[in-house]
Amino acid sequence: EFSVSLLQQNTLEDLLWSMAQNVGELLGYEDCVIYLVDGDHIVQAAAYGVKNPVDRSIKNPITIPLGEGITGTVAKTGVAELVRDTSRDPRYISDEFSGKSELAVPIVLDDRVIGVLDTESPWAHGYSEDDKRMLQSLANIAATRIGRAIADRDRTWAEEALKKAHAELEERVRERTAQLSDAVAELRAEVTERRRVEKALAEEKERLGATLRSMGEGVIATDLSGDIVLMSDVAESLIGCEPLQGVGRSIQEVVQLRAAQDGEEFLDLLGGALDGAVERISQAWMQRPDGAVRIVASTAVPVRDTEGVVVGAVVVLQDITHERHLESEAAKAQRFEALGVLAGGIAHDFNNLMMVILGNVNLAQSLAGGDDRLDMALGLAERACLQSKGLTKQLLAFSKGGAPIKKTRSISEILQQTLRFSLRGSSVAYDLDIAEDLRPVDVDVGQVNQVMNNLFLNAVQAMPDGGRILVRAWNQVGSGRDDATEGHPGVRIGVSDTGKGIGEEDLARIFDPYFTTKKGGIGLGLATSYWIVKRHQGVMWADSSVGTGTSFHIWLPESEHALESDETPQMKRVTKSAKILVMDDDDQVRSSVLRILETFGHQSVAARDGEQAIDLFVAARESGEPFDLVIMDLTIPGGMGGREAIAKLRRIAPDVKAIVASGYFDDPVMSNYREHGFVAVIEKPFQMGELGNVIGEVLEAGDAKEGRPPNLRIVGSG
Repeated sequence: EFSVSLLQQNTLEDLLWSMAQNVGELLGYEDCVIYLVDGDHIVQAAAYGVKNPVDRSIKNPITIPLGEGITGTVAKTGVAELVRDTSRDPRYISDEFSGKSELAVPIVLDDRVIGVLDTESPWAHGYSEDDKRMLQSLANIAATRIGRAIADRDRTWAEEALKKAHAELEERVRERTAQLSDAVAELRAEVTERRRVEKALAEEKERLGATLRSMGEGVIATDLSGDIVLMSDVAESLIGCEPLQGVGRSIQEVVQLRAAQDGEEFLDLLGGALDGAVERISQAWMQRPDGAVRIVASTAVPVRDTEGVVVGAVVVLQDITHERHLESEAAKAQRFEALGVLAGGIAHDFNNLMMVILGNVNLAQSLAGGDDRLDMALGLAERACLQSKGLTKQLLAFSKGGAPIKKTRSISEILQQTLRFSLRGSSVAYDLDIAEDLRPVDVDVGQVNQVMNNLFLNAVQAMPDGGRILVRAWNQVGSGRDDATEGHPGVRIGVSDTGKGIGEEDLARIFDPYFTTKKGGIGLGLATSYWIVKRHQGVMWADSSVGTGTSFHIWLPESEHALESDETPQMKRVTKSAKILVMDDDDQVRSSVLRILETFGHQSVAARDGEQAIDLFVAARESGEPFDLVIMDLTIPGGMGGREAIAKLRRIAPDVKAIVASGYFDDPVMSNYREHGFVAVIEKPFQMGELGNVIGEVLEAGDAKEGRPPNLRIVGSG
C-alpha cells in the first residue's frame, strides 16, 4: 500500500505529505516528520499527526544544522537512530510535542543522504528494532521516488530560468542591434555585451547539463537519421555503455528493446518521432551488454527548428524494474493471504470432523471391554486422527506461517526423527554431528518438523543419483547474520548436501513465495520455512554455488525453561463431579463432547454460540446452581465466538473458569489464552484422556487457590 501510494503522487510536495501520512497511519505512529537536506542544514518539508498542519503547509519550517540533534546526526552520518528514552539523550531537541522516544532513519540515494524520516512517541521505549527496520525499509523504497521528484522540481526551475534567460537575451540583442544604427561609437560596447551574453549562454548550457545529470531518467538526443548526438550520464548507466561510446551510433543499435523478456523481435524506439509524432512504450525489456535485463518505459518526442521542421528526436528512458517488482510482490502477497484464509477454513472444518471421529473412537475404547482385536483397530483409528491434527497444523503453517504454540524441546530429537522419516526409501546417506550439551529451544514441534522435512527433502531431490547429507547442531551466541540476535545464546543448525548447487541469481530468490526451480514445484516450501523460523525469533539463510552443493543454516534462541516431556500423559481419575457448559457451533462435536463428559461423571449442558452460552450461564447463576467450568469454541461462523463471549462472561463473573478449544492453531488466543481471560487451552481434535486431564487440572487448581488459577500447561498432541 505504501509503495503504490508513492506512484500516485505527481509533485514533490504531494509525495512528501502523502508519505508522512501513510507512515503514520499504516504503522500507527503518533506523528511522522520528513526533513530534506538543504546544504548544511535539514529543513522540515512535511508532517503528520501532532505536528501536521491541516492545510498541508508549514509557515515556519524547522531547520536543523547537520550533525545537531538526533535528526541532524542521522542526516550527517547516514545511520538510523533509535532513542528509547529522549530524556537520557542530550542531543534531543525539545519542541511542543516533547516525545519520550524517537526513531529517525536516513533517506539515502546513490550513497548520499537526501533527507530524514523521523517519528516521536509520547511513551518511552515506544519503538523497537522491528520498527527501525520497517521504517528504514519504507525510507529505502521512497528514496528513488523522492530523488526523482526533487530532480523534476529542479528541472522545472532550470527550464523556467532558461526560458527567462533566453527571453532576456533576445530582448538585449534586439536593443543592441537597434543601437548600432545610431552610433558607431557604441560598437565596442555592443561587442562586450555580446561576449557577456555568450558567457551567460555557456553557463546556462552547463546548468542544463547539470539538470540532465540529476534526473532519474535517461535522456538521449538523435539527429534526423536516428544517430545519437547526446546521451546523459543516467542513460549511459542504464544502458550499460561507456561515456561517449554511444554518440555517433544508431540509437536502435545502442538501445535494443523487446516486448517480452525472451522475445526475438526488437521494438522501434523512435517510431514516428522523426515524422513529428510522439512515440510511447509503456513497458519493454532491455538487455545490457553485461547480460543484465532491465524493464524500461520510453517516450520519444520530435525536435523542431525555429521554422517547425523536425531536425531530430529526444528519447527519455525510465527504469521501472523496481516498480514492476513491487507490483509483482504485492500480487504474490494477496495470493498468499487468500491461501491462508482458505487453509484456516479447511482446518477448522476438518478438525471438527476429526474431533467427532476421535471422540467416538475414545468412547468406543472405553467400552471395548478388553477385546484385543477391537483395541488394536481402535488404536489405529486414534493414531490416524492424531496424525490428521498434524496435517492441519502443517496446512496452516504452509499457507501463512501460523502463530507457533511452543513447547521447550531438544532440537536433537526433532532432527533425528525427521531425518530418518524424510530419507526413508532414498539412496542418500547422512552424517549427524550434534553437540552433547545442546541447549533446549522453545518451538512448535509440528512447524519445526515441517521446516526440517522441507530441507531434507530438498537435499534428497538435489541428489537424484545419491549422495550424503551432513546435519550439524551446536550452541552459538548470536546468529552472525542479524544484529538483533547478537549477544543472545542460541542453537545453530546446518544442513548441507553434495548436490549440483544453486546459481547466484536463483539463490537470492529461494525464500520468495512461489519461486521454484523444480519442475512441477509451487515455490512455497522454503518461503514457509523462512516465515516459520522468523516467527520463532530465529534467522534462516543459505549458502551455495553451482557444482559445490548447498548449505542451509538456522539459528534459534535458547529457551529459558526446562525441557518438557513429549509423552502423552495418562488420564487422571477425576473424582469430583462438575457442572460444565460446552459451547460449539458443530452439532456432532457438541454431542461427542457431552458423551465424553457424561462418561467422566460430569453434568453438562450445550450451547451453539456465545449468545446462547451467556444466557445459559446467567440462568444457572440466578437459579443458585452455577456452572463450575465452561468449554468454549474459539470461532463460531456467523455468531459470537469464544473471544467475545469470555469477555462478557468475565464481566458477569470475574472468577469464571473457561477452557478455549479450537483447531485454529494460528490464532493468537491459542498461544496467549490467559491474556484473553481463559485458564487453559486444548487443541482440536483432542483425545478423551486429554480432555479429562485438563478438566481435572482446572478443577484442582480452583479448589487449591481462590481467585484465578495458576498458569496451566497447553494440552495437545501432534
